[in-house]
Amino acid sequence: MAKKTSIEDVAAAVEEIMTAYAGEVKLAADEACKEVGTYAKKRLHDTSPKTNGAGKHYANGWAVEVEKDRIGAKVRVWNKLKPGLTHLLENGHLKRNGKDRTKAFPHIAPVEQECASIIGEKVRLEVEKI
Repeated sequence: MAKKTSIEDVAAAVEEIMTAYAGEVKLAADEACKEVGTYAKKRLHDTSPKTNGAGKHYANGWAVEVEKDRIGAKVRVWNKLKPGLTHLLENGHLKRNGKDRTKAFPHIAPVEQECASIIGEKVRLEVEKI
């Protein structure tokens, strides 16, 4: 004869399974974020303008940081060496005469869009492995 179980026992078992699954999904998402952040850093290094010696310095300044909190991971990619130059290169700026504008070199936005499409796929693939 089968053993009778109470609804509370079933609910507790389901809750335990779901909590374990949520933890594994969070770890998989954190790992995917770290991989995509490193990929973004490499892509920004490759696509950054390198017109002269200062441009090389700018391209080599990209850094990545993964911040983990109780909700999930946040990936921050920034230029450690020339942080103020990113906006000026991405959007262009006024020249000293105040009339002409410099040419914009959009190199951050394309990488951001590429990584936004990659992260969802990476997380999906990692979750399917679980």
